[in-house]
Amino acid sequence: MKRIIPFLILFFLLIFPNLSPAASSSPRKQFQKAKECTKTLNSSEAKKRLRQNWEKCIKEFNAIAAKNPKSEYADDGLFNIGNLYTGLYNYSKNLNDLDRAIDAYNKLIKKYPKSPYADDACFEIGEVYLKQKNSLDDALEAYKKVVKLYPKSKLKGEAEKRINDISKTIASTSNKTSAPNQIKEIKSWSYPEYTRIVIEADNEIGFTKKRISQPDRLYLDMPNAKIKEELKKEPISVGDGILKRIRVSQHTQKDARVVLDLGSIDDYRFYPLTEPHRLVIDVYGAKYREENETKEKSTKDKEDKGMPLSQQLNLTVKTIVLDPGHGGKDPGAIGKNGLMEKDVTLDVAKRLKKILVEKADKKVYLTREDDTYIRLEQRPTIASGKKADLFISIHVNSNTKRSSRGIETYILNLSSDKWAQKTAARENMASEKSISDLEKILFDLADNNKEVSMSLALSVQNSVVNTLKKDYSRIEDLGVKQAPFYVLIGTKVPSILAEVSFISNPDEEKRLRTPEYRQKIAEGLYEGIKRYITTSTPQVALRESDGTQKY
Repeated sequence: MKRIIPFLILFFLLIFPNLSPAASSSPRKQFQKAKECTKTLNSSEAKKRLRQNWEKCIKEFNAIAAKNPKSEYADDGLFNIGNLYTGLYNYSKNLNDLDRAIDAYNKLIKKYPKSPYADDACFEIGEVYLKQKNSLDDALEAYKKVVKLYPKSKLKGEAEKRINDISKTIASTSNKTSAPNQIKEIKSWSYPEYTRIVIEADNEIGFTKKRISQPDRLYLDMPNAKIKEELKKEPISVGDGILKRIRVSQHTQKDARVVLDLGSIDDYRFYPLTEPHRLVIDVYGAKYREENETKEKSTKDKEDKGMPLSQQLNLTVKTIVLDPGHGGKDPGAIGKNGLMEKDVTLDVAKRLKKILVEKADKKVYLTREDDTYIRLEQRPTIASGKKADLFISIHVNSNTKRSSRGIETYILNLSSDKWAQKTAARENMASEKSISDLEKILFDLADNNKEVSMSLALSVQNSVVNTLKKDYSRIEDLGVKQAPFYVLIGTKVPSILAEVSFISNPDEEKRLRTPEYRQKIAEGLYEGIKRYITTSTPQVALRESDGTQKY
């Protein structure tokens, strides 16, 4: 009999797996793990600034809903997923995160209609539409559902108050008329990994979006907007495999609509720019995911520490795009004696191109070859079009304090350094408020090349400083910094912005006027690029605002 008992126990565990203590406690343990992840996330502001930390907790909750949909924690898991995506949006400002939050709440309501969280989920949908999406009609519909479907809910009174307030707002605004926002121009640029669409308008572009199938398309409705007559005539043909065409229409008397007829896509992102007001839409093709996965695998496979970092990451440098800052109607910074930044950057870029072609046998392209105005969002697309392996934007610095002098190099990232933010604001032709908005956008743009961009920046910074010090006195090394520069967004390759002297400093402005000083700057930039390509990984250091270095 004693021998039979173990077999009977095993038999029942196989037939009824849910009787297993481990199985029955698994959803509970998973839920506790997910809650602990959320607690850790909320305890640190630094952790909340990284998307990967939010997604880690979302993944933990999703494991409950996916693997144990009948457990008592499944509905709770979905509600937490919705809350996490809503919280994530407060940092990322990515509208896709709000859509994912709404999807999680709706999934809870549909799959678990009797859940104690169903009314909360319905109410939260209203909150998202009201407070984040600014869609009063959708918010009103959600709150009405709370009242209708959950008459005994503790949230019924609050939902009725919201319904009353929204109804009054809609009634009052319908009696007011304001000048419609003119949609003036729509342009697109096609490259192997993605297609960029830029919509320009008189004022900030408000919009709601929706993706629908058969055929696959993404449309944007822009309230109180008027389409310029020339844009209505014919669809804008793209036909690059990612995007078929762009259709524009005056959807209603008050609202404009832009429809993107999609090809084979993997993802899309939106971000606004100001001065002038634009909405940038980047649509990524399937090749984008394939190339990122290939690069990630290559990085893991190559661990030879003596190999140059560019080779470890399989980043063979054949083509370089140089970006002379400013140009045309945008002079950039202007020195006290009238020297313009746009003229210096173009001359230095041409000198650097000549050296790279003659000494390094590289293909080198400039984003502008003459005194031409090119928008910031167009410059990284030029790098993509030329299939660049490196992107280097060349600028000269400026400060109201005329004694400021020296060399500094930037990579794209968030920044708490006020001087770095001011520099980015000036080069972006934007206010510091819009820089703050841009940092929220950058939260959502994972930079897979940050490490190699830092390596390139350190090599260039050291080489420019050391080259100039050989022939000139008082060359200040201001170090490598991080800041949100529009021109570095979307380059997809190691990218830096070099501030090669202060045009606002009388002494450095005088030097910048001379061909000899410009040539030395170009030689320093070349030495930095060469060092990056050929030498082992340098130690990564960041220059803090107080002059110290952080390793």
